[in-house]
Amino acid sequence: ILVGGSLYMCGQSKAGQLGLEESVLSVATERDPVYGQIGKVVSSGGAGSGKGNICVWLPTRVTHLEDQGFRTVHVSCGLHHTIIIGMPLFAVRTFSTSVFTCGWGEHGRLGLGHTEQVNLPTLVNFSSPFHATEVSAGEQHSLAAGKQGCYAWGSNVMGQCGVGSPGTTECALLPLRVPIPEGMQIKKLGAGGRHSGAITQCGKVLSWG
Repeated sequence: ILVGGSLYMCGQSKAGQLGLEESVLSVATERDPVYGQIGKVVSSGGAGSGKGNICVWLPTRVTHLEDQGFRTVHVSCGLHHTIIIGMPLFAVRTFSTSVFTCGWGEHGRLGLGHTEQVNLPTLVNFSSPFHATEVSAGEQHSLAAGKQGCYAWGSNVMGQCGVGSPGTTECALLPLRVPIPEGMQIKKLGAGGRHSGAITQCGKVLSWG
C-alpha cells in the first residue's frame, strides 16, 4: 500500500486473489517478465473457476477500489483470498471504513453469502453498522475487528471462527459476530490455518480453534 492509499498486488492469481481486472491479466499472459513486463502464464486451470493460472511477477496496481471511490488503508492475504479495508477517498476520519474481499469463495471465506470465485474486490455486508480497523485472512476463514466488535466468516470445522460448535455452524457464508469477553476490544487479529488469535487493547491474548 502506498501513502496515498493505492494498492499494488503480485503473485499467483489463479483464484482471483489479486483483485486485478481481466484486461490486466490478459496483458500478463502475453508478456515476458525477463524483459520487465508484468507477468506470464504459469499453467492452466484455476482453483475456483477453472480459468487460466496467471502469475503476476511485478507489483501491479489494483484500480477497482479507486474506481469505486475508496483508498486502501489495510490489507491481509490468505491462501486463496484477500481482505482489504477501504476508506472513502476524501474521508478524513479513519473509522469510516468498509471491508472488501476477493478470491476463491470456498467455505464462505469471502463473506459474500456464496462459495463462488470473485475476481474483483467486493463489499462485505455486516448485520449492523461496523467499521473495521483490523482484518486477517486465514487459510479457510476470515476475521475483522473494530470498535463495534469482532466478526468471523468461512470454515468453522475446528472452531476457528469462534462462533460456537462446528456441529452447529460448520461454515459461515456471511459475517457472524464473535462473542469476545465483555469489556474487551480487539487491537490485533491473526487468522491461522485452523485457529485464530487476538490481542486486546488491554494487552490480553485470546485464542480459539
